[in-house]
Amino acid sequence: MGDETKTIILLDMDEILLASFERFFRRVKREWNLIPTTSGYKALEIMAQNHVDAVICDLRLKDMDGIAFLKEVKKRYPSVIRIVAASSPQESFPLASGGEVHQYLQKPFNSELLIKILERSFRIREVLKSQRIVEIATRITTLPSLPQLYLEVVHRLNDPNVSLREIGLLIQKDPGMSAKVLQLVNSAFFGLYSKVADPIRAVTILGTETVKSLALTYGVFKQISLRKVEACNLGDFWYHNILVASLTKNIGMRECLLDTVCQNDVFTAGLLHDIGKLVFADNLANQYSRLMRENGSTLPEKEVREFGCHHGEVGAYLLQLWGIPDKIVEAVLWHHGPLERLREAGIVPSLVWLANEIVNKVVKGDEDLGGIEDGLILDLGIEGGLGEYVEYAKRMLEGGYLEGV
Repeated sequence: MGDETKTIILLDMDEILLASFERFFRRVKREWNLIPTTSGYKALEIMAQNHVDAVICDLRLKDMDGIAFLKEVKKRYPSVIRIVAASSPQESFPLASGGEVHQYLQKPFNSELLIKILERSFRIREVLKSQRIVEIATRITTLPSLPQLYLEVVHRLNDPNVSLREIGLLIQKDPGMSAKVLQLVNSAFFGLYSKVADPIRAVTILGTETVKSLALTYGVFKQISLRKVEACNLGDFWYHNILVASLTKNIGMRECLLDTVCQNDVFTAGLLHDIGKLVFADNLANQYSRLMRENGSTLPEKEVREFGCHHGEVGAYLLQLWGIPDKIVEAVLWHHGPLERLREAGIVPSLVWLANEIVNKVVKGDEDLGGIEDGLILDLGIEGGLGEYVEYAKRMLEGGYLEGV
């Protein structure tokens, strides 16, 4: 992958910065073609005439708004990797939330960091372009669309004047989503002294990013045939994913420290990590139901034997089509390993792997944590907290956490 020719457009108002990056790429990544420009319209002209693999764009350009440029790129060339360079995570987060960008860089950033991010993004796409994943995707005729409720929530959140009450009123229009929000806020995870019965108050307690993640996953779940889900023994699908998401965020609140973008990413990734199972169940129900009943191999091994790829790969493929940020796509793609990929991928995919491993062991009553301790846990530097995270997962289960969800 690293030796293949890639064409990258870098847009910024600072011509000195552009020249510096161009010199660096000529020296370090000679096989990559970096095209620097201050003009969004020129960049679009280049893309109309040439294959482009990635764009890195400042939000302030010489002749057009950076957000408008990125939206146009997404509309015309959805497979192009879109990276925004912003002065703060808060400045770029609405773009990431709406699917306009795959990654963001906080300025100032160095050339080595940019290359590392591009290499990771290219690697994801090379994996997801493999023939076996493309073949299974072409067999699947009903890939879910991006849920309408999620799109409405994201649209409202992009309004700087929106209030949590307005988001609550939007959620309240969907009885199913209202029920999920109330079930989560009244769970042991929040430890409230009194029950919450008002979806508007529930949104205030949960926060907009958690609500947005729930709207996404609930919307996908609602589009899938429940009869097929139950036939494939996926009745506890929502329950399992909420457990993993909550544990992932609990760990992330320590490991990500004050990085709220990271904390929100890990919760969303935890909710979405098994979404590929729903795609299999809805489209290949008979085969998948048989696989779920088989003993011996792990589920990913059985899926690869039967279909040529596993649910993490199919789920990541779907999320990439939706323009979900790369960190979340990576977490879904690698949530069963291999560990060397997780070591390269960073904190969000690693924490989802860890939470999923812990939840699976706790649910099975498996006290042997060797597989976790010998794997990624030492690399994450949180070996001292493993026992505490296991106990947290046990308390969620013993306390009837999210019972009935």
